[in-house]
Amino acid sequence: LGKRALGPVATIDGKALAAEAIHLLQELRAGYRHLRERVTPFQALGVMAAARLLYGMMFVAAILISRHILSVPGSANSSIKHFTLVLGFAAVGFGLAAVITPAFAHRVDRHQWIVACLLLGAVGQTLLAISSSSWALLAAAVIVSFSVQGGKIAVDTIVQRDTDDAFRGRAFALYDVAYNTAFISAAVVGALVLPTNGYSQAVMGALVVAYLVVAFVYSRAPRTAVVV
Repeated sequence: LGKRALGPVATIDGKALAAEAIHLLQELRAGYRHLRERVTPFQALGVMAAARLLYGMMFVAAILISRHILSVPGSANSSIKHFTLVLGFAAVGFGLAAVITPAFAHRVDRHQWIVACLLLGAVGQTLLAISSSSWALLAAAVIVSFSVQGGKIAVDTIVQRDTDDAFRGRAFALYDVAYNTAFISAAVVGALVLPTNGYSQAVMGALVVAYLVVAFVYSRAPRTAVVV
């Protein structure tokens, strides 16, 4: 394929590109202001990003633990085997959240469900604060993955429900930015605070505390959304 075989048909000069970039930023700023005015979707994006950051920290630790603690020294296959197992258990957590969360949709308020998921995440993270053994990592993978995905489903619902139609596209554009930025930031923070083997009881304990703090702050946040 040639450089322009798939397009664009017409090139955009620097001036037009700059104008488009400015327009994009203006649209995102308008979406940001709208979310702040509606309150609940803004809070939901914040708690989603916080949970994703904490989950990303565990994800980075899981890679390093699988490589340096659980696997046979010098064996790439052993490392891949252990981390694949972690991913499998995490997938179980995601799957359970997709089934169980909708079942409680009419029984538990979305905000309460998010708080419950954060507390569950603290429980799962506590297992890793206790031990770096395989059982602890696999159990934490299931529990924390359920926690993060269950909370995310509730966040999706809140953003969809409490955002005006005219701003919903921009709201989910900001959602994607927050989601991915949080996960990438977790890798940066992990590189700074985690040891080479990926396991530190102090860091794992700090993540437990962080889950509890986020749950407390979110549970006390005012709910004053204006739903039209």
